[in-house]
Amino acid sequence: MKPLVASLFAAGIALGVHAAQGEETIAVIDLRSRAHPVVAAEVSDRVRETVRRMLPDARIVDRESDGDFVLTGKVSHGGLGYRAWLELRDRNGEVVQKASATASSRRELVEAAEAATADILRARQEADGQLARDTARLRRVLPLGSLTDSAKIELVVRFAALHGFDKVSPLVALLPSAALRERAELSLDCEVEEAQACLQLARIADAAKDAKEAQEFLERACAAGSADACAEAGDRWLSGDARDPARAISALQRGCDSSNAAACVRLARMYEEGDGTAPNAKVSADLREKACAAGDGKSCRRLAGMSDEPGLIADLLRKGCDGGDSVSCALASREPAIVQRQLQEAAAAATKAPPMVKPAKATETAPPKPPLPSSPKTEVEPSPRDRNAVGAAMIAFGAIAGAAALMVTTDDGDSRRSSRSGRNLTAGSQASATSGRTVLGVAIGGAALISTVAGLAVLFSPGGVAVTGRFP
Repeated sequence: MKPLVASLFAAGIALGVHAAQGEETIAVIDLRSRAHPVVAAEVSDRVRETVRRMLPDARIVDRESDGDFVLTGKVSHGGLGYRAWLELRDRNGEVVQKASATASSRRELVEAAEAATADILRARQEADGQLARDTARLRRVLPLGSLTDSAKIELVVRFAALHGFDKVSPLVALLPSAALRERAELSLDCEVEEAQACLQLARIADAAKDAKEAQEFLERACAAGSADACAEAGDRWLSGDARDPARAISALQRGCDSSNAAACVRLARMYEEGDGTAPNAKVSADLREKACAAGDGKSCRRLAGMSDEPGLIADLLRKGCDGGDSVSCALASREPAIVQRQLQEAAAAATKAPPMVKPAKATETAPPKPPLPSSPKTEVEPSPRDRNAVGAAMIAFGAIAGAAALMVTTDDGDSRRSSRSGRNLTAGSQASATSGRTVLGVAIGGAALISTVAGLAVLFSPGGVAVTGRFP
């Protein structure tokens, strides 16, 4: 067999230590055969004799419950002649070794079965020898301070995969710290697809600032059945330098199939925004339905905005409210038709992608911006409240301007009277002042008239007085 971590033992650590073997008990059970019980009995006797010869120190019994190992099998007869299957199982029922024998006659079958039994026992002895050598090596290496913690854990995990997890516990106890022993136990559990152990190892890697190892453990936790790990792994594949949308879709799909709302929502957004994949409204809607069913209230509200059925809208809003979406709770008590219009407008606005702006280079001069085309007034319609406010302001401005015009005119008359009585004013300056005040008064009065008329027109235009009840 292949030794553990050849690179670590290439220097030739050869201790030549063999574990002391106690007395083993092997249960040899008669081979089964419905059609040929006599042949099966003959083969069973030869198998038992072979075990006694090759393992003289072992105790041979005939009950499975009494044996450390169980050797059993069956015999059949067909077109190719006789055939015997043999297998050696441990106390836990796991198959350790197996072999088969084929012959054209009963005598040949008995001899072939003897050879097959010898092959099984010989392979087991070789495995025991390898186990003893690998155990001795790990006992020497694991306590060393020069070996990194990660390398020690890798050795333990590979030993368990090669020789069985039941034989690794004494070696885990050799690790120098409690934290390392706990990490080794988690690694062994993760190796046998314990999702929670893999998730805990991801958290340990995050604490150590090892994003790559954390992502690997999240992937393993996802493969082991943790829907939460799938959602988190998929989200991480969509950010950072290791961004990989294809792997994100795979992880999120696995999590969504396991009814994880976060995974369904994140995957739906990918198809809605075209993030790493082509936009697909149907797929995103299906994913939103799964997310809503899994308890995501916002997805229920999104689905309500896509529906034309008032009853379905009300039902989806109730589900959204139950899912913790406060907006769904507020909308659930309102008129379904108005709610439908508002949700559809909000969905349409949300799907409009902002224009991409290419940043100008530092050495370039930004080109002059072209004038914006004038948009028709009907595109942005002011609300009735805004129109009322504008009309009132214009009327007020007209009143103030009219008062100002009147003051200018009155002042003009007073100036004219004082200038008549004053002998120090010349006739030319008097005429000039009178003319200037007259022009100013006419201008202000005209502005007052225009502002008042325009304000009245705005105030009494259609929709300018009544206030509609649109929701914010």
